[in-house]
Amino acid sequence: SNSSSSSCLFIANMKVIVRPSNTSVVPNAGKDIEFEVSSTDTVLTLCDLINKHHPLHPSVSDQILVHNGRKLNNADALATLSQGKEDGCDPVVHLALTSEALKEAKKIATSYQHQQHQQQQQ
Repeated sequence: SNSSSSSCLFIANMKVIVRPSNTSVVPNAGKDIEFEVSSTDTVLTLCDLINKHHPLHPSVSDQILVHNGRKLNNADALATLSQGKEDGCDPVVHLALTSEALKEAKKIATSYQHQQHQQQQQ
């Protein structure tokens, strides 16, 4: 009998929009980023993607992800983000960085702007 198909996990590709909440102190780091993920991926997968693609490349441990006011755990499946959402809306996850990471990012951004400024002077 073909009973195996019912136990199959429904895997869907989904979009997650990552909206930086407190990174706007750093130039170009306040934009939404859209990620294509699978519903079986975990929050950790998303953290890795953010680490690769966010302009500040925050380490996983420096990221605080919040969805609908709830802090996400790395082991959570991303499928939970689309539960109870209005149809057709991609889930939005808010990304906050730890204060340490922000301090670091600010430092880097400031020195980068400084370099650019000096290059323009030459």
